[in-house]
Amino acid sequence: MTFKRVPWDKILSYDADVTMIADSRGRGKTFGMREQFLRDYNKNHNCFVQIVRHESRIRQIANGYFDALYKFNAQGEATSKVARKQSYIFKRQGHDYLCQKVPKDIDINSWKPKKGEWDRIGYFVSLSKAQDYKEMTFANIRRLCLDEALIQNPNGHHNYLPLEFEQLISIVDTCTREQPDIKQHKPNVYLLSNACSIVNPYFQHYGITSIPPSDFSWWGNKTFLLYVGNDAEYASAKATQTVAGRMSAHTITAKMANENQFVTARTGLIAKKTAAARFSFGMICNGQKYGVWLDLHEGLYFVNGKVPEHSEPVYALTTADNGLNYIVAKRSQSIIQNLVEMYSLGLVRFSTPVIREKCENEVFKLYGLR
Repeated sequence: MTFKRVPWDKILSYDADVTMIADSRGRGKTFGMREQFLRDYNKNHNCFVQIVRHESRIRQIANGYFDALYKFNAQGEATSKVARKQSYIFKRQGHDYLCQKVPKDIDINSWKPKKGEWDRIGYFVSLSKAQDYKEMTFANIRRLCLDEALIQNPNGHHNYLPLEFEQLISIVDTCTREQPDIKQHKPNVYLLSNACSIVNPYFQHYGITSIPPSDFSWWGNKTFLLYVGNDAEYASAKATQTVAGRMSAHTITAKMANENQFVTARTGLIAKKTAAARFSFGMICNGQKYGVWLDLHEGLYFVNGKVPEHSEPVYALTTADNGLNYIVAKRSQSIIQNLVEMYSLGLVRFSTPVIREKCENEVFKLYGLR
């Protein structure tokens, strides 16, 4: 049985500033991206930038980075049509990824690289070290890619970075040095992932608050292209013909991993603030603002994503969030501890499922909620 692959030709034709490709594993997301990197280099000696979340991942990702393209099929040819045209050997040197051409009709396994003939094909950088790259020089960048952009089950050991989208912006700016008055081919950014929760920094930035449609959709004034793969035959085969698929039957994991479906946050405790609710205080955590309102008659707190202009007090929950007219909150801040206690008693309502999940995971956990 032949399944549909990620439609890379169509994706590239849109030439979006930022493209997210959300599709199941084994559908050609990473393979197609790396094949395009090789195609860019062959054509114009353009370089790629492979982004990871943490610096410790660079060695693991860089090891055998292009190997899948050079695997041999039954006819003894490289799996990738682009790789068949020219063989290379590769090595990582710090943040640089280097290559050297292997002459045709030479066995790549017996070829010994020549000193001084290495050429740069790409770079490896991490979001967590975005600030450290500002003084580095990056040349001839064409495309940047963050693989595994969305996290399936964020937790204390595996989570998004504080201000992650802002870190990505910094990486793109540093690597491309794009100038508005200089004509050049704009760089393209690609975010590769499986479908996960809609609560993530990328959807938050582009205003995606509900489950997006399958196939292609534009967001952010046509600057963000989202492709969500949907192949019912593949989903059915994976669910019934793989051990992992059968193990995950009837679970949230099945929806995300097998069926490539985004899932929404929990919908309980969702309500708009009442007309009688009055502003109590504001919070800002990892760039997200929260307005907290109290209805004394109902005995309920309401949390939304807005803080009215000139309202006080507003508490910054991390040093990175601190700014003019904010108060840096202590972990013992009684007003926030009281909100967490009211939540434990079921007396807090949230404006949207996204606000609920972010507040629980980023605010309440700072104040001891488990």
